Amino acid sequence: MARDLNTPLPKDDTTPVNILLDNFKGGLVTLVDQSVAPANSVVVAKNMMMVQDGRWSTRWGTQYYGTTAGGVIEGADRFVTSDLSSHLVAVVQGGAGTSTIKRSTDNGVTWTSCTGATLTSGHTPYFLQSNNYLYIANSYDNIIRYDGTTTLVTFTSLTTPTAPTLARGSGLSAGSFNLYYKYTAINEIGETIASSSGTIANNLARNNWKNDPTVADTQYVDLTLTRVTGASRYMIYMSDSSTGDFLFIDSIADPGTGTTFTYHDNGKADTLSFVLAPTANTTLGPKLGPMELSGNRIWSTKDKDNPWRVWWSGTFPHMGAFNPYFDGGYVDLELGGAERPQRVVHYRDGKGGSFATVLTADPEGNGSIWQIDLQTIQVGNFSYTQPIPTKIVGSVGTIAPLSVVKVKNDIMFFNRKGFFTLGSRAQMLNLLSTDEISANIRPDIRGLTGTALGGICGVYYDAKVFYSVPSGTSTNNYIYVNDTERRTWAGPWTVGVSQFLVYSDTSGANHLLGIPTAGTQLIEFKDGFAGDLGQPFDTELVSALIPVNPKDRTNFAKIDRAYMELSHPIGNINFTVLGINRKGKYSANALFTMTGTLGDAGFDTDFFSDSFFSDDSDSPTADTEVVAHKYVKVRKKLNYIQFKLTTIDTGASYTLLTWQAKGFLILSRDPSGWKS
Repeated sequence: MARDLNTPLPKDDTTPVNILLDNFKGGLVTLVDQSVAPANSVVVAKNMMMVQDGRWSTRWGTQYYGTTAGGVIEGADRFVTSDLSSHLVAVVQGGAGTSTIKRSTDNGVTWTSCTGATLTSGHTPYFLQSNNYLYIANSYDNIIRYDGTTTLVTFTSLTTPTAPTLARGSGLSAGSFNLYYKYTAINEIGETIASSSGTIANNLARNNWKNDPTVADTQYVDLTLTRVTGASRYMIYMSDSSTGDFLFIDSIADPGTGTTFTYHDNGKADTLSFVLAPTANTTLGPKLGPMELSGNRIWSTKDKDNPWRVWWSGTFPHMGAFNPYFDGGYVDLELGGAERPQRVVHYRDGKGGSFATVLTADPEGNGSIWQIDLQTIQVGNFSYTQPIPTKIVGSVGTIAPLSVVKVKNDIMFFNRKGFFTLGSRAQMLNLLSTDEISANIRPDIRGLTGTALGGICGVYYDAKVFYSVPSGTSTNNYIYVNDTERRTWAGPWTVGVSQFLVYSDTSGANHLLGIPTAGTQLIEFKDGFAGDLGQPFDTELVSALIPVNPKDRTNFAKIDRAYMELSHPIGNINFTVLGINRKGKYSANALFTMTGTLGDAGFDTDFFSDSFFSDDSDSPTADTEVVAHKYVKVRKKLNYIQFKLTTIDTGASYTLLTWQAKGFLILSRDPSGWKS
């Protein structure tokens, strides 16, 4: 199509123009104007997705999965039993502001209510299977556990212990060195609030007591403790000030009998400056949010009472125990600061080491990423885990915990500025980097509802990441698809969900399910489903605005015909040719009704005809892959050309193979409208 600018075009229109678009590896690009978008991209891909070798096709449809759960579903997940069968477990709104837990053992066909606990409605539920339980938490209520039966498992709260009674040994006397003691009771998951303090004044500081094992022990303080029903152990804390921090010194087992028992402090136990007496009762479990398994521990964030806190549990056999004695604990990241932890994900550092990785958020939408290394410290017979948090320099975090998705070797997540990945980069040795991957659709991201961004959710399925987002509404109503193999974007899909779920049914088949934003039934996304829940959705696919001569954009071409080549076309497909002619905008379109299967006729002898198949029969073939060609007559002098396909019917679908336009460059004066 190129020509020497010093040589005029021939008057007989013999320089052919053949505009062929058969490479769509650019995906959806809305970042730049359609007139400068790459020729291998599209500027609109409404309800479309990429398939096969990077071809555009109409998206998957949706259908209800199973039956109604009897109320609005707030969240759902699957539970795998010991014999590898699958249960669906859902949090379903009931009455009086409560939500019940329901389960289905037959792929959502029958739902049964579980007894023993409820949740407060209106709070996003999170799920994690570990230790033969499905943990259910919502950042607001205490933990609920599903064990495969219809009776939910909860924890029993322990009462706060009473103040200890103190008595000094014969080697000490009254003096000016005050000691204050508190203690707590622990169960299988947590720890009570510390008791009121007991006080004693001695003549010697505790670190000056004689602890010679060869002589009688006379310099000590005995604590008389009152047993707490249901407690397995007690944690002892001490301070030298009534208003100072009470630091952990030791733990003692429940004696099993009697009303009171004694703890003997002879000064040998060191204080741990990083283990403080708790100010909240966690014997019903901490108020966990999103949960993750990392290092054979349960990790969690978004505790409503402790917004800067990251919790971790002990390891086997104490997975699910969050108190220090069982190797659990917590750390507050930048306590009192602007950043709040949102989600923990199991990941690695730049050198390949495994760490709990925490994504945080701040009001400006930046946030950061931390990695927590747990180090074991041995104090006497007590082993304590100390956290070492490290912030990744230059990182950004997330405001949407359900948007964090593991994708092969990377982590993908949403930030107010776009979608990002966390991973190693070849040019950054032993370091992790966060990089935006949504630059091509940045205008779409900026148009999302700012107050609802925290609800964005994602899932990795079929080598794609599906993200449901809010656009113009307070709930998710669109889906954008990132094709991780082709590194392209598609969307929006005009359907939204509050959570995604990949479920393996009782036959072993996988299903991509979604929790509707206000529905009583799960929905399934699948290739071959017509429409959304039986209703049609419209599609629109628009190419970039292509100059007829990329090397000389002042040229015009007389375009004779524009073609589309489709695979498996079904239904009514509208083909529109747009462009810029001498007078301004140009448009021509034709509606084609496609049967989608080969009939009893062969191809027409005319290469492209107005008829899908002709009456000239050669060797008829039935039920084979269909490739159809259609054209629109243009016969106009155009400077730019653009292709557009739309559908509005339920079941209308196609895969685009090529767009093409043919004609001749022409010798033409510049349009008068180009002059000042």
